Amino acid sequence: MTGIASTVGLAQGLALTGMRYNGGPVNAGGLYQVGERGKPEIYQASTGKQYMIPGDNGKVISNKDMQGGGGINVVLNVQNYNGSSIDAQASSDGNGGVTVDLIVADLNNGGPISNAINQQHER
Repeated sequence: MTGIASTVGLAQGLALTGMRYNGGPVNAGGLYQVGERGKPEIYQASTGKQYMIPGDNGKVISNKDMQGGGGINVVLNVQNYNGSSIDAQASSDGNGGVTVDLIVADLNNGGPISNAINQQHER
């Protein structure tokens, strides 16, 4: 009888506080169902640390293993009809974006691209 009473007490102590299928706040000491319907979730502690709760069997891929992959090709077509000298450079921002310094320099120096943009905004 004592075993049954302690099991019932344990079950009551482990009662679900709630479910978080759509995310939401949680309280320390609460028990929440996560990964409902096999969907992975991320738990973010009040310290800012994040923990993944997988929705299925699998593996965690290291950050260093995601750094690989092919490079990007940048095609820069310069149409220079006025004979000015051009110094065009492209650089990656590390997030897949590319900045073409030719356009930035033109805008900073009031060049043809800058003038065309200004004319469109004056209308």
